[in-house]
Amino acid sequence: MKSSFFIDRMTLRLQLGLAIGMLTAVLVVLSALIVGSLSTRSIERSLGHDLESRALAMQEALDRGMFERYRDVVNMASLQTALEGGLGSPDALRTIVNRMQQTYPLYAWIGVISAKGDILAATKDILVGHNIVKRDWFVSALDGPFVGDVHDAIMLAKLLDDGTGEPLRFVDVAAPLYGEDGNVIGVLGAHLSWKWTVEQRDAILSKDDHEAQRSMMILDQNGRILMGGPFGQDMSHLGSYRAAKTGETGHRRETILGVDSLVAYRPTMGHGDYAGLGWIVLSVQPAEIALKQVDDLRYVIAGVGLMLAILAAFLGWAVAHRLSSPLEKLRDTAAALGMDPNESNLPRLFGSREMVDLSHALRGLVRRLRQAEGTVEQFEISVEQRVEEKTSELRESNRSLAELAERDPLTGLLNRRGLENRGARLFAASKIENRTVSALLLDIDRFKNVNDTYGHAAGDTVIQTVAWICLAESRSHDLVCRLGGEEIVIITRGDEAGALILAERLRMRVAETPIAAYGGNIAITVSLGCAVMRESDRDLMSVINRADEALYTAKRRGRNQSIAYSERLEQRASVG
Repeated sequence: MKSSFFIDRMTLRLQLGLAIGMLTAVLVVLSALIVGSLSTRSIERSLGHDLESRALAMQEALDRGMFERYRDVVNMASLQTALEGGLGSPDALRTIVNRMQQTYPLYAWIGVISAKGDILAATKDILVGHNIVKRDWFVSALDGPFVGDVHDAIMLAKLLDDGTGEPLRFVDVAAPLYGEDGNVIGVLGAHLSWKWTVEQRDAILSKDDHEAQRSMMILDQNGRILMGGPFGQDMSHLGSYRAAKTGETGHRRETILGVDSLVAYRPTMGHGDYAGLGWIVLSVQPAEIALKQVDDLRYVIAGVGLMLAILAAFLGWAVAHRLSSPLEKLRDTAAALGMDPNESNLPRLFGSREMVDLSHALRGLVRRLRQAEGTVEQFEISVEQRVEEKTSELRESNRSLAELAERDPLTGLLNRRGLENRGARLFAASKIENRTVSALLLDIDRFKNVNDTYGHAAGDTVIQTVAWICLAESRSHDLVCRLGGEEIVIITRGDEAGALILAERLRMRVAETPIAAYGGNIAITVSLGCAVMRESDRDLMSVINRADEALYTAKRRGRNQSIAYSERLEQRASVG
């Protein structure tokens, strides 16, 4: 109220001047924000690409380097010319291991282990005579070449102390040794020093990168830090980690170890017959440093904008003075109209086209007000009728919109939202009435091949045809929903036997229905999983999840079949 009173005491020219000045200031601020935002995005994109190139270089260095280390050990294990008749004498083995150490200095420790786990020869005779039969890398290497993830040194921590005070970390690389009869007679094991990756990182990051505080971080497949931060710290919450886990590459902005940063991410892919360990490479730079030029640009725009706002306020006051003069005349005329009993209407005003139009409008208004007194009641009734009509139309429109929101636009089936809304009511009613409800989950076999061969338009036709078959074979009270992609779920009342009959009917009808497409007919099949609601189920999604497990089993057993979820499947799932 006080602010309104204050504004009412201000003249129109002052209000217009302030309004124009404030509007200019707001526009300048908005322009600064927009320019800053666009600049930030542009610079972030450019810097992100730079970081991506470094992440790519590190990823390739890791993949190729680990492949070479992997092949080193495999090749060393295959060089058995000195091991004729078995593993040979300890002196011969010691000579071979020392030569290997000289040839491959990246390995902190190399050893020959018998099939029973006894270390027969090793670098500098370290751990010779010890038994490592329970070590994971030894057990795995008996079956074939093995590469393990980074870990702290256990037995070798003190024996291989390099004097730096930093903990030793290794990557285990091992391969089986074969006798002349082709049987495994031992294992060649090597511990690759993790400092090797630091050398790879230092070779990629330049002096300019260090000055710009660009750094590298390596995460293992579970999101724990291997390099570039506290070893073993869980970083699986990062969006960049989760994106890279799906095979995606790119960059984004997020908080790394408490610092707002630009992050480029890239998963390692392995190389050759080395499958990789699922490492994630992050190339990181603090956003404050990367975007400093954007902040400077914002300050410049804000300063220029302030000066423009002051200039606009002055010009606005001058323009407002010219605009307000005719309005002041109108005010005086209106005051005279109320005081002069001989004046029955406002006089005509001149000065501008708008003022003439306003004068005509006000004079007409006075005349219409006199005529309107007798028609007010009829007008109010008409308004009430129109409001009621509009309200009815809005209710009908809302019902139509709600129906559209629950339907899949391609097939006309219920979508996930429709299934959630109607399925919840069906589930609750079934619980109350103690009725059995079953779920069928249908998936089109090898649907990707259809899209790749015939195109996505043909794929849409296939989905529509399967959807129409599901509608035709289902009962009117069944819920038929497209969950997404080529998956369709049918919620039907009845036990497992009835659901399986419906599933088989759907499967056979789809198999017997060729679908016309450009280039010929498409023959498709579907796999189905079936599950029945249990007393312990808390919602319909629990039933669908079990049907999904049964569907997975049907896919694994060769597709084009229907399988019901059973206790046996559940036991297998729990064991797996």
